[in-house]
Amino acid sequence: MNKILLFAACIAACIAVVGCRHETLLESSPPPSDDNGYFADETVNLVYVYQEVFPEAPDKGRVLNLLNEMTKSKINVTVTMESAPPATIASKIDLKLASNQQIDIFSTFSSNRIFETLVARNAIAPLDDLLLRYGSTLLNHNGDNLMKLNGVTYGIGYNDSDFGYICLLVNADMARRFGVEDMIKKVKRFEDMEDIYRIVHEQDPYIKCYIPSGYGNTAFVGYSVTDGIKTISPLGDYLGVILNNDNYNVVNLYETKEYAELLNMSRRFYLQGFFPQDAVISDVNRDLQYQGGEGFSVMNNHRALKHDEPYLVSGSEFFGVESWVIPLRQLFIDTRRFGISINAASENKEAAIAWLNLVTTDEDLYHLLAYGIEGEHYIKNENGTIRLPEGCSSVTDTGYETSHYFTIGEISNRLVWDTVSDDPDYFRKLAALNSEAIYSNTFGFIYDNSLVSMEAVACTRVIQKYTMALETGALDPETELPKFISELKAAGIDAIIEEKQRQLDIWLGTLDKSR
Repeated sequence: MNKILLFAACIAACIAVVGCRHETLLESSPPPSDDNGYFADETVNLVYVYQEVFPEAPDKGRVLNLLNEMTKSKINVTVTMESAPPATIASKIDLKLASNQQIDIFSTFSSNRIFETLVARNAIAPLDDLLLRYGSTLLNHNGDNLMKLNGVTYGIGYNDSDFGYICLLVNADMARRFGVEDMIKKVKRFEDMEDIYRIVHEQDPYIKCYIPSGYGNTAFVGYSVTDGIKTISPLGDYLGVILNNDNYNVVNLYETKEYAELLNMSRRFYLQGFFPQDAVISDVNRDLQYQGGEGFSVMNNHRALKHDEPYLVSGSEFFGVESWVIPLRQLFIDTRRFGISINAASENKEAAIAWLNLVTTDEDLYHLLAYGIEGEHYIKNENGTIRLPEGCSSVTDTGYETSHYFTIGEISNRLVWDTVSDDPDYFRKLAALNSEAIYSNTFGFIYDNSLVSMEAVACTRVIQKYTMALETGALDPETELPKFISELKAAGIDAIIEEKQRQLDIWLGTLDKSR
């Protein structure tokens, strides 16, 4: 069932700030409508363009027809849905906006600057007043799940980005074969794998002891590798970060002693044969390599209730590979950057927010959109979990596999596949873990790089040249790290950090005034 999502998890609004924002808006806005406060005089048909990581579902049309019947009866609003894969979603949205085609709701992301760029172009509608008028239920349930820029709400965050613990996954069959299970149970950090990797490599030198991430030009998800980097707030692009929540000083990650320590470890592992020699040039997805048995371990996000010691999970959770899960970092919640926004030029803004309010919070509607038709695309078990219909070996076989279950709705409303857990309250318990999470001290801050965009492009090219080679140990950090830092400075990273610090200081000032 589980597939690796292409998104990283983040939050765009601080709960305390949201509360203050509510008070300010309530003074100048009409009272929030109740759950059924919106009903269009004439039927409104919205166009929703969203990112879809799976192939087009054959039964998408039938499910959407049923959904539209229900939303029409409740608020007199229907929707036409158009999807695009991650590689083309930005261009599709841009084309529709530029050609004045109808587009009311669309996916927004910070990783490729869609969100910030569209806000700067005034292409995304501010949502604070709309939420108070027509999205009261969504606001009450998801008030801390909003995407903000300069204190203004411009999007509703995906419901699935806050619950991933960064973990090291270790192939359980291989662990038994190499006789290292007892050693794995004692691992607390990535560096502790060195003796285990040595045993694996000695027994089978062709196995990749660790498959580097490769996403974002980094070998390690969230840099959760050594004790030096406990948390990291990338502030959008890693070109200036906050390390370990210690202060509000933006620093050049690649110039820190913590990063140098990480590279020294990587070089040591590489020279011992633990990292693949072709990691820098390989374009094969890390998860497919792990699924295919090419590697002994891989780093990933894992949504789990148990997060204080290594534990075993079934193959159904990780591409059919029974795995040891080694938590590397406590849940760390950073600014939300993946979500859904409304076109500023839309003539149907009220209908759009009312539709999002309804589908996000109404469990029947959300379950239909996310999972399809009960009894056909999934079967409800007696204990409240769900299973695949008879004759289906995967969700793909059901005819309705989509990304909606994690892009819209509340995580506590999600249904639980029995291959994930036998507890129907699994996702509600996951949501409750937010109270135990570490929040970034820049939680709610979103950086706009428009004033240093040329420098950002130049620095990104330098990063693409060096980081994977350094972080997988292929380059000697003693000689190559100084060259990397020098080229970053020549490309303008100091100007980027100065601008990012300036924006962060302004943002901190607005927080002080709102308290």
